[in-house]
Amino acid sequence: MEYYDYHIYCFAAASAQHNVVCKSMLSILDGLLKNSPKCTAYGNQKGYFGYAQYTMPDVSVECEDAEGDFHLSIAAEALSPSNMSGDTYNAIFLQKLKRYKRHGVKKIVLADIEHRRITLLDRNKNYEAETYSVEESFDICSSRVNVRDRFNEFDLEKAHRSDKASGRE
Repeated sequence: MEYYDYHIYCFAAASAQHNVVCKSMLSILDGLLKNSPKCTAYGNQKGYFGYAQYTMPDVSVECEDAEGDFHLSIAAEALSPSNMSGDTYNAIFLQKLKRYKRHGVKKIVLADIEHRRITLLDRNKNYEAETYSVEESFDICSSRVNVRDRFNEFDLEKAHRSDKASGRE
């Protein structure tokens, strides 16, 4: 669900593959933040930006600043054919990326399920896209992460079979 410009946009339930990637991203980020008392990783039930715009990243990291205020630091989205199809969703997704940038989100992680790659947009690099294949790794939360960790092939294959059995392929 997204709330933008006083309109609510609801989308079909996520596929099993989408959920597997989100679970992996949450698990990896949560693990990287174990020794970071000022940051917490959340699943997609945490919303941001309020009034006339309400965004729910698939996975988010929220950090407390020196004044005790909390800010969205990392927004992660799982991109799959089922959730990237249609003009309405594409328009809403582009607005979502603009909101992340406008609100100064430090890192935006886009996990492309179909092509098995990660695109990282970093505020410190002017949100210039850097794309990593399953053979590469990248820095996030001051740690090196291997893309293969995001795409556990066994879990994704099992999820693909589940989606196919339920007619969501």
